[in-house]
Amino acid sequence: MQYPEGHVSRSIYALFRMVSTPSSKDSLLEEFFPDICLAIWTTTPWTVPANAAVAVNAKLQYAVVEAKSLSEDVHPSAGNKKKRLGNIVTEPKMPFFIVASDLVPTLEAKWGIKLIVKKTLSGSDLENCRYVHPINNMECPVVIGGDYITTESGTGLVHTAPGHGQEDYVTGLKYGLPIYSPVDDDGRFTEEAGQFNGLDVLGDGNAAVVKYLDEKLSIIMEESYEHKYPYDWRTKKPTIFRATEQWFASVEGFRQAAMDAIGHVKWIPAQAQNRISSMTSSRSDWCISRQRTWGLPIPVFYHVTSREPLMNKETIDHIKSIIAQKGSDAWWYMTVEDLLPEEYRDTASEYEKGTDTMDVWFDSGSSWAAVLGERDGLNFPADLYLEGTDQHRGWFQSSLLTSIATKGKAPYSSVITHGFVLDEKGLKMSKSLGNVVDPHTIIEGGKNQKEAPGYGADIMRLWVSSVDYTGDVMIGPQILRQMSDVYRKLRGTLRYLLGNLHDWKFGLLTWQVENAVSYQELPMIDQHALFQLENVVKNIREGYENYQFFKIFQIIQRFVNVDLSNFYFDIAKDRLYVGLKNVTESFISLGYWPSTGSFGVNTDISVTNPINLSMALGVSRFSGKGLFSSLKESDHEKVSLSLSLLFSLLSLTIFSGTTSFTRRSCQTVLAAHLLSLSRVIAPILPHLAEDVWQNLPFQYTIKDGSIAGSVFESKWPSVNEKWLAFPAEEVDFWGKVLELRTEVNKVLEIARTGKLIGSSLEAKVYLHVSDASLASRLLEMCSANNDADALHRIFLTSQVEVVPSLDHELVQKISHTGEYVVEDDRVWIGVSRADGSKCERCWNYSPQVGSFTEHPTLCGRCFNVVGIQPTPAMAAAIS
Repeated sequence: MQYPEGHVSRSIYALFRMVSTPSSKDSLLEEFFPDICLAIWTTTPWTVPANAAVAVNAKLQYAVVEAKSLSEDVHPSAGNKKKRLGNIVTEPKMPFFIVASDLVPTLEAKWGIKLIVKKTLSGSDLENCRYVHPINNMECPVVIGGDYITTESGTGLVHTAPGHGQEDYVTGLKYGLPIYSPVDDDGRFTEEAGQFNGLDVLGDGNAAVVKYLDEKLSIIMEESYEHKYPYDWRTKKPTIFRATEQWFASVEGFRQAAMDAIGHVKWIPAQAQNRISSMTSSRSDWCISRQRTWGLPIPVFYHVTSREPLMNKETIDHIKSIIAQKGSDAWWYMTVEDLLPEEYRDTASEYEKGTDTMDVWFDSGSSWAAVLGERDGLNFPADLYLEGTDQHRGWFQSSLLTSIATKGKAPYSSVITHGFVLDEKGLKMSKSLGNVVDPHTIIEGGKNQKEAPGYGADIMRLWVSSVDYTGDVMIGPQILRQMSDVYRKLRGTLRYLLGNLHDWKFGLLTWQVENAVSYQELPMIDQHALFQLENVVKNIREGYENYQFFKIFQIIQRFVNVDLSNFYFDIAKDRLYVGLKNVTESFISLGYWPSTGSFGVNTDISVTNPINLSMALGVSRFSGKGLFSSLKESDHEKVSLSLSLLFSLLSLTIFSGTTSFTRRSCQTVLAAHLLSLSRVIAPILPHLAEDVWQNLPFQYTIKDGSIAGSVFESKWPSVNEKWLAFPAEEVDFWGKVLELRTEVNKVLEIARTGKLIGSSLEAKVYLHVSDASLASRLLEMCSANNDADALHRIFLTSQVEVVPSLDHELVQKISHTGEYVVEDDRVWIGVSRADGSKCERCWNYSPQVGSFTEHPTLCGRCFNVVGIQPTPAMAAAIS
């Protein structure tokens, strides 16, 4: 059902003439008889022929009012199309009315009639008074209704037709009222409705009832009333309610067992358990029959004369065998004689087939029996049921009830409920609004690729993982563009990892044999990075196990953007590119460096900038020169991994010499990240994960000794307890280092704004920390045994000095400073120009630049790298 706004009903205020009061209350209204009426209001005049009672609220106060005269400005014949007074208001003397006391002023204004209160009484006083039905002249009672009788609208008295409304039906059962519904399957009055027989109840039948009541002086006012009304969601037409004979399944016998089973199911989200519990606990009978022209038939036969149903084990078993062979349509085209078992065929002419169909929820609620009970390899109960939040009353509940009734346990171990997809503005999608987002268009693109580009299946899946599906979710062009940006960032991260492992050698059994640095030898920054990675993998696994995909999305996004790109990768670039003689130098030293465009990439790379090596290896975006000059930026993404592999193969041929320890330690960490990230994203981004896996610069061997040719053969990353055992005090310390780095960057920016420095490598940082323990650790990092843990590498500056006191003479000369407090300890930061000259190769400033005769423009670190590269071996590799 749908309840749209704007439906206009033909409402009436009508009078039902009272004839008696209970003997115990004879004197209550004696003075007003025989001219006293009950005033009712209804928006469905067509239900008046089925009236069986008038309901009042026992707690409300009611008034007997005398109608005096029309107001001067109101007349029955006034040309108001929205309201019209009835003929009774023109009568010389009008009867007394009974209405709710609180509504007297409202009704007086609406009708334009002076109403004088003559007496008041409670709703309970009116119970069992009787009135004459305005159409069939039958006597009917006044009854006590429920809380649905209010003074918000109407008269406070409700016309009750148990055959046409849920609340009326309940009240009718309470008082034993006749369930009268003189309307057929086509929505027309039946013979039981007398002179209205054959009329459409929502059309001319409704008008005929109003006309008849007005002629009988039973209408005070007719008024157009705009309100919500139940419409059929398929046809978009108003509906009517009828009480009809149906088949019911009693739930009372196993309802408690169903409630107990609910408690043994895992509900996601947890509040779903409360929702289905409340709906199941209040259920007594289940109406399992429907009157539709389609659906699964209820296999029952009816005796033509007595209408007694025939349905037993013999008839059911016979029909089961027929349907198993011919399908459920056999019920409709086969004769009664063929459908009945042998022992009933002699009396087949006395029976006819039932036309009722099974409730679709009973049908779908039995699917567990057809699937889990009939298919090989599947077990009962199901691991998981997945559907929308509206299914607690539908499929989830019907499956539960059918399973409990026949198996004694729930058909599922876990249940996930999700919300619904809305457009970017939070509106429900509909073709009429033109706001439907088609998944196929998202993946393949629309007719206009500029307005509706194809994003591919991975971005569609990434969006699904990003939203909290337990509520309604939104999607649209802007959201998809954001997802595309997130995807590109993640893809760029994986390309970075691939590009920087291009020379990673692997042994016969595993990638770890030749290049990897053992965990104990790793610098602390690398051990901390592996600790973070292991925690990320652990948390992502928990997210998958709990179906909290949006948390996985958040974890990956934060890890890639903050922990990797903004910190570890940023710092790692220096040791990755400086710790090994790069391809640019190797070519130039031998005179083989090609001109711009020969490789189809931007080869205008400075020898002195090792970071440009990443561009040559496909890590950064292409510039669009040479071979790829006709490609769009989006096309660069498509060829990047393949071209990265091409350069990797080339670099394996031309690289020689010794890789620095810090470079190998960093690659050990990067390899771990590449293998873990590609596997944990695979369930969400299978195409990207597989793309990465097919371009691994090494083969990955799983525990059984076989090579994982696909990411989906590689198994989930196993827990590494050693990485997780990173000391708590070290975790705390590195947290402080990260915070300190953020604060240092703020002061560097102040110095940059003040024109003191340009790049952060032009700076020297001074620190003073009031916490002696922290100051000691920072001082150790200033002279770390390995370059990776050096504090100036972490800050991306050329030097760092920890000063013992702010009274130091140097401190007084520093103009760009800042400070902050960490755990009640004050940290002072100062920035000056770096000491020494700029190294032409790594761009760091060092007093050593100019000290080496062979390479006067290099610092000591770069001289050691360049100096050990034997040119003849390189030449042999290229020849």
